[in-house]
Amino acid sequence: MRSMPFKGTILGVLCLFIVVGSFSGAFSLLIAHESEISYEGAIVVKTCNSYVAPTEDDRRTCATRYQLSIGNTGSINQELIKVELGPLPERLTSNTRTLRIVASNAAMIQPSVEGVGTSQVIIHDLLENHMLELSMTGTGIVAVRQLDKLDVLIDADATVINVHPRTGTLARFFRALLIFI
Repeated sequence: MRSMPFKGTILGVLCLFIVVGSFSGAFSLLIAHESEISYEGAIVVKTCNSYVAPTEDDRRTCATRYQLSIGNTGSINQELIKVELGPLPERLTSNTRTLRIVASNAAMIQPSVEGVGTSQVIIHDLLENHMLELSMTGTGIVAVRQLDKLDVLIDADATVINVHPRTGTLARFFRALLIFI
């Protein structure tokens, strides 16, 4: 009998498709805690450096964008999440968007968000497997410095961990997968 020369490769690729295909279903079965909020904040764009703005006068035109991702990585809905930010620049442009942490075909329901652009943001009804991205853009060297050192405090009736919701969920999934292998 002749054996297939790529049998191991084909089997490996098939297993990979099964793992990736079952990721969203395994999310709720393997890794979701009952009540957990994950968050991470970081500057994603900064246009203020000596190349772009060589003099102090030029640095008034600097801009930076800070993005805060807050995700419900638990298995129950979060009715109330309080976010305290500070200190915030005087001139600040803010917006939000809601995303899923893990892809699914369940209906996307937007949470209610109050206080966007202020130092106290209140999020109502953040569903499980949903993430709110709060983007804040400040202009001028003072705004750049303030957003670079922005303090974030999350208060919720849940365990709060400082890790990006998608990164933490993916890491848990692979840890759980290794347990079963």
